[in-house]
Amino acid sequence: MLEEQEQKDIAASKKTYQSEETFSLTGKADSNSNTELFAQSLTWVGTLQMKVSAPQVFDTAQEAGFASEDELYIPSDLKKSDKKLLVVEIGITNVDAKCKQYEIDSIGCPAILIDYVLNNSENKSGSKSELAYFSGPPLSQSKDPKKSKNYVWAEPGETIQVRCGYFIDSDTSQKTHMLDLSPDGDLAHTVQVELSSSANTK
Repeated sequence: MLEEQEQKDIAASKKTYQSEETFSLTGKADSNSNTELFAQSLTWVGTLQMKVSAPQVFDTAQEAGFASEDELYIPSDLKKSDKKLLVVEIGITNVDAKCKQYEIDSIGCPAILIDYVLNNSENKSGSKSELAYFSGPPLSQSKDPKKSKNYVWAEPGETIQVRCGYFIDSDTSQKTHMLDLSPDGDLAHTVQVELSSSANTK
């Protein structure tokens, strides 16, 4: 459990980014310090820049252009008929980041687990945006392609594009969706995705 002062410090440091806004995530080396917990929670040291853009809502993954192999773990009791799919494009630029060694040891090469960084979040209405589909450039040196299918990596100076699909409630009157930017909800920064009328169901 986080101490009360730590919780206050974390709450004060949280940031919310907007879609189409380029933002930087700078990871720090692990340490015993209770400062910069968000930076230490990231799986790289150095800076990645990201931008979440082009939000659209689809009735099905097929309509959104996802293939069957793009599906991530989906609970068997989830009723897809009650959901729509919010799809965003994410640009990731590696400024000077190096993957932490434990991630390299696990996957076999530098890697970012995309749903560890950009995961689901509970909105003010109580509804959740749940990451369900992902497509992006595969890791060529992965030890296990099946295990690493939702991992990506950009070399320093490189920019890659990925697409993520999040289940949302079928009521598209909900215009604001929050995506976590952290593996831990206590630490999470967020990206706020606003749906305009043009972003509604295609």
